[in-house]
Amino acid sequence: MKILYILLLLINLSICDDQPSVNIVYKNVTLDLTLGSENTDEKVVPKKPDQEDVPTGFNKYVIYGTPRGYYFNVSDVVYNGETLKLGEEKVTQDYVYDVYTYWSNGRLLVFCFRYDYGNYRSKYKYYKLDNNEWKLVEGDDYQPDGYGKLTGNGLAGLLKKTETDNAPAPGPTEETKKDTETNTRTVVIIGSVVGGVLVVLLLGFLAFYLLKK
Repeated sequence: MKILYILLLLINLSICDDQPSVNIVYKNVTLDLTLGSENTDEKVVPKKPDQEDVPTGFNKYVIYGTPRGYYFNVSDVVYNGETLKLGEEKVTQDYVYDVYTYWSNGRLLVFCFRYDYGNYRSKYKYYKLDNNEWKLVEGDDYQPDGYGKLTGNGLAGLLKKTETDNAPAPGPTEETKKDTETNTRTVVIIGSVVGGVLVVLLLGFLAFYLLKK
């Protein structure tokens, strides 16, 4: 009996780990996309790893929603201490069931709300990073289904394009470094020659002046 009780307890804990705290049901909360943050009664953090349908090289962290009919409202979204906005408007979403976040090399690229739009039917809304600004993913470029959900090649295409568009500027190559060193040496040599010529001319003028006296 004791072993059975422990097994049931572990199962219950694993189920609870998939869901937001019951304290946020029907509440307005802050969605903190910073992985190092902790859940509170007023703040939720997508921390559970989930690699389902995620292309190689990317990571996904989620908040799995509460049972059908239970939702929470996201009054603002923060990441690394900054409130995310679309232009001048804060990112918000009512009737949220699930939140998905997609990462590459520790950087947040895309996040998604699964939310209720009536009669317990769900829709999906994706936001992507675009040159340090957040934009709503719109249109059919990434093959959304009838509810806006991206899967397979569509999701992979969005993640890879977002990663490419936000890649850091490349550092100097070895060839560039060599060219820079060569140019520096050339400038030093030319400067030395010019300086030497000026010194010779100055000495010549000085000698001419002294001889004339």
